[in-house]
Amino acid sequence: MADLRKHSSTSNIVRFVLKHSTTGQGLTGLSNASSGLIISTICDNEATATTYTVAGSTVETITTLGTFAAPTATKCRFKEVDATNHKGLYEFQFADARFSVASAKRLVVSVTGATNLLDSDYEIQLVQFDPYDSVRMGITSLPNAAAEAAGGLYTRGTGAGQIAQDANGNIRVNLDTIKTQTVTCASGVTVLASVGTAATSTAQTGDSYTRLGAPVGASISADIAGVPTKTWQDTLVTYTNGQAGKRLRGISTVPFTDGTVNDASATTTAFNTTVTGYGNDFFKDAIIVVELSADHWQAMPITSYVSSTGRFTVSEALYSAPANGVNVSVVSTHIHPISQIQSGLATAASLSTVSSNVAAVKAKTDSLTFTVSGQVDSNVQSINDETILGNGSTIPFYV
Repeated sequence: MADLRKHSSTSNIVRFVLKHSTTGQGLTGLSNASSGLIISTICDNEATATTYTVAGSTVETITTLGTFAAPTATKCRFKEVDATNHKGLYEFQFADARFSVASAKRLVVSVTGATNLLDSDYEIQLVQFDPYDSVRMGITSLPNAAAEAAGGLYTRGTGAGQIAQDANGNIRVNLDTIKTQTVTCASGVTVLASVGTAATSTAQTGDSYTRLGAPVGASISADIAGVPTKTWQDTLVTYTNGQAGKRLRGISTVPFTDGTVNDASATTTAFNTTVTGYGNDFFKDAIIVVELSADHWQAMPITSYVSSTGRFTVSEALYSAPANGVNVSVVSTHIHPISQIQSGLATAASLSTVSSNVAAVKAKTDSLTFTVSGQVDSNVQSINDETILGNGSTIPFYV
């Protein structure tokens, strides 16, 4: 029969028989001074044993058999019980810590090394209940009192601490009061006038409860549990302006196409997904959002899409290559990648031509003379191909 001890129990005394290696009978005469004696303990979830040896002076004697005395640190206690009437029976006392190893279910004690000693193993099962508690076996969820006693469990019957049952599924009840009003019985139940009669009732003060309507589902609790599902899976069709549903519907007017990466060799700019069958470049210039890590998303414009494999190529490299199986969401809104925006701007060559023309104009204007502020000096030689004569000073201009 297994030796059952409550896990973390204290002051444990262990006794078992050690046998002669030749005769198989009980071996007598061993003590804490027996040469070569080794006592070792190990729990089922330990990798290293806790060992006590006579050679190492870690085996102490027991002053009074049957009385636990905590061993000195790192030591155990050992003594023969009765060499005459109980040949080979020995008592062991170990530190409480050996019975308190976290999550351990078994403790094995091995005794070896002494002259003529047959190697012996003794197993102690460490359980979560107390086999020596005669009331509730140490199970604290049960009352710590005998059945039918004060604080104990009820049983079936008609005596004290028992519940009577007149038929299966029924419990006989003897009501002394209803809402502090006395109830008397004589050929039926007579209710005091302050409570009412068999046909009518008198309103009572105290707690009042409004009856809930019939549940839509299996029960009221099932209806309540379904509220979150009904809320977040509701079809947003028609709602009044200002209501939360209306606002949510407005957010969802831009369609999303969801899927996952289906590519163990994905790169930062191209990867296959489960979003297939829409036609090549159907999603070109839309936005794809990739979950690079848990709740960390990055969005990029799409430059090409292969329908058969769901392969997306993006305009710029993502922060990292997406892992196979991560979530993606395609937002069906049009956007221009940087390459398209750049192509619509002036090129370096065209800007160079403009710069040259501006330089030529500047060279011409730099040669103009401004003798009078705001007026350009000029030397007019002819008007409509007619030569101008005179100097404008001593001789007036003439044609």
